[in-house]
Amino acid sequence: MNKDLIESDEFKDVYSTPFGILTFYKQDEPGVKGGKAGTSHTVLHEGQPAPRQMKLKKKYRGRS
Repeated sequence: MNKDLIESDEFKDVYSTPFGILTFYKQDEPGVKGGKAGTSHTVLHEGQPAPRQMKLKKKYRGRS
């Protein structure tokens, strides 16, 4: 998998991957839009279809 580093600072690393823009948080970032350390989120590239939702297996459907 090819990933290119776009941005890096003390709070997060931002990579460009074939799936989209991946933001990985190194430490807790303050503020409403901040991330928790060790988590990541992906934003799809422009024009890519959204991922399809998978149906849960029957044994997991009734749980909340």
